[in-house]
Amino acid sequence: MLKSTNKRFSSVLLTSICNPLPLSIQYNYYIRGFFVCQVFYEDFSYNTHVDEIIAKRIRDIRIDNKLTQKQFGDMLSVSQDTVSLWENRKSLPTAEYIIAICKTFSVSADYLLGLSEY
Repeated sequence: MLKSTNKRFSSVLLTSICNPLPLSIQYNYYIRGFFVCQVFYEDFSYNTHVDEIIAKRIRDIRIDNKLTQKQFGDMLSVSQDTVSLWENRKSLPTAEYIIAICKTFSVSADYLLGLSEY
């Protein structure tokens, strides 16, 4: 969220950030002085495969570290069932767990989310 008292400035700033990128702004409004908006990545092919990429990368990280799903889950304070759901594309990790995976296993969020190959 962007905090600003100038509604016009916030809208212009966001538009100038999004224009050169494949992003679109769905809506924007103010709540208690905060500029709130929803920004979408327009590359549909990326959105349709992101869950598959995350699942594969989590599995690869776990296997590369020679861990069972239970051991991997214990390191992140989640159950083996949760790890299984992530790896089988039945659920996605929250931002909190994406950060935990990245910090624990020294990988970038870009890699985990499929935005880079490393």
